[in-house]
Amino acid sequence: MRIFLDVGSHFGETLDEVLKPKYKFDKVYCFEPSNHALNILNKKFSQDSRVEICPFGLSNSNDRVPLYMPGTLSGSIFEEANNDNCSDQYEKIELRDASQWLNENIGINDFVVMKTNCEGSEIYIIDSLLKSNLLSNIYSLLVTFDIREFQGHEYKERMIRKRLRQSGLNNFCFSEDVMFGSSHNARIANWLRLFGIHEDGLDASTLKLRYQRNFEKYSQKNGYFYYLESRVKAFIKFKYFPEFLKVPFRVLKKIFWTNREKN
Repeated sequence: MRIFLDVGSHFGETLDEVLKPKYKFDKVYCFEPSNHALNILNKKFSQDSRVEICPFGLSNSNDRVPLYMPGTLSGSIFEEANNDNCSDQYEKIELRDASQWLNENIGINDFVVMKTNCEGSEIYIIDSLLKSNLLSNIYSLLVTFDIREFQGHEYKERMIRKRLRQSGLNNFCFSEDVMFGSSHNARIANWLRLFGIHEDGLDASTLKLRYQRNFEKYSQKNGYFYYLESRVKAFIKFKYFPEFLKVPFRVLKKIFWTNREKN
């Protein structure tokens, strides 16, 4: 079975791309713990038989925790998300161990593609997959390191990157290296294209051989520039800048081709 795991589905922005017929996904699991986002997901996708909406998040343990700023793109289990005096904006959510869930729901011969965009929880999900050796069962894992945005937790990105390198695997890549395009759909499509997921009728082994160069290239990216950029922005409190001061920074990023909106 051809399966897509959308970890951090929000309002289904990624589903708008991966449900296109050319990818031929038989099943799409959407992991979204926020009640507000779940209501929208259900309205948009509950009639699609391929989509199963999972009302919980993934982690490295089973737990119930607060989700701060639920329903927003910044919704996170990290209390540091509340640096704008939003400590009263949270809801209790369920987390499940990623490896346990995969063992119970995914077959060893399934073709699995996985996207994480979950505001810091990616470090716990990868931790679980590495400890269980289940990461090797995934054809392509797309990681967005949101953890670098949370003060006091930034170092965890470097630790997880090191563990990924030491795993001997190369079936993972990072959003800042592969998600380029003029829209979210285009950026997701670019990632899938780089690893042949748009190609019809080829099994995982054949595709892996055909796209081996890309697997090797993108798994070796160290993300240092983007990590440094986030540290500089945090230091100068960039997000509090007025819009007219942010514009020159964005122009410079476009000139040097370091932003995701490039084609």
